[in-house]
Amino acid sequence: MLEGPKTEKVHWLKRDIIHFGKAFDDKTKAHFYTELHILLESGISLKQGLHIISKSLKKKTTKDVLFEISHQIVNGKSFSEAMQSCKHILKYEYYSIKIGEETGTLVKVIRQLAEFFERKVEYRKNIVSALTYPMIILTTALLVIFFMLKYVVPMFEEIFKQQHVELPGITVFIISCSQFITDYGWWMFGGWFVLLFSWRKLNKKPVVRRHFQKLFMQLPFAGKMLKLAYTTRFVQAMSILISARIPLLNALHLVEDMIDFYPLKDRLHDISSDIQKGEPFGQAFGRHKDFFSADLIAMVIVAEQTNATDYIFEKLSQRYADNLQRRSKTFSTLLEPLVILIVGLLVGIILISMYLPMFKLSTVIG
Repeated sequence: MLEGPKTEKVHWLKRDIIHFGKAFDDKTKAHFYTELHILLESGISLKQGLHIISKSLKKKTTKDVLFEISHQIVNGKSFSEAMQSCKHILKYEYYSIKIGEETGTLVKVIRQLAEFFERKVEYRKNIVSALTYPMIILTTALLVIFFMLKYVVPMFEEIFKQQHVELPGITVFIISCSQFITDYGWWMFGGWFVLLFSWRKLNKKPVVRRHFQKLFMQLPFAGKMLKLAYTTRFVQAMSILISARIPLLNALHLVEDMIDFYPLKDRLHDISSDIQKGEPFGQAFGRHKDFFSADLIAMVIVAEQTNATDYIFEKLSQRYADNLQRRSKTFSTLLEPLVILIVGLLVGIILISMYLPMFKLSTVIG
């Protein structure tokens, strides 16, 4: 039996899991399903597998989650029922495992879940790595520009006033910006933190998230990246659900519940509604050419006509995963020099605007 808290402490587990929301995050799930697949594939029983995985974990809250799952299995529940009681388990995980148990394909389903969460973690890692360096450069540059406008430009302004130098228009503009920063700079910083805090609160409201996500979709390059990222998640989730023999309509409902990106979520809802009205999947899917690419729509239609939906979605999952990884690297490669160019341009404008009057001043003195 799995080592963990004593039985009398089990009722505290739910409280612990709520307080430590990251106890069973995507990275932990990827590790859990990968290890469990290896153990089940090698002939280890489910109970023994959970016990071995628990011993290898260091985080207490994650151990508690696995202990609760194992405890329920010992008490007669199936693996899917035990997983369903965990607040961190998504619906499509539960139904995939349940179908795997009923069809005798649990090991295959566990492997697909491991691949899903590994790719999900990889996507997030790629996006974070693509944005980290440019954001560091941009933040540092903004601080440098703030310092120049608040402390350096006023020093030049004082010299210009003393020498009564006629200032070019660009210098006047930069001095006006400097005066604005001097008067309202700290208020701007305070307003930024208030805006950030308000955003975190408002973003939890579906209406606000829906509005801003639609707005982000209109951005030139970032909108395409968002669309590709969530299309990849959709294709991969459909692949694992269909391969687990979950009916198409149920799979669409599960993916709709899983996706938190409303431009895609709303379209999946419309597709499900059209299918319930008797419309073929390919035809309902093809109505949304504004979101889904033409090749994806064509492949879905072919999958329906040839009754090879699981095979087609498996291949689409691999292709879109590779495409997303390639686009993420391209995005990172293009973003870094672009940020550096913009920052260099802004600093150059400030320096030029300050040195133009200095040239006039040297002419007057000479």
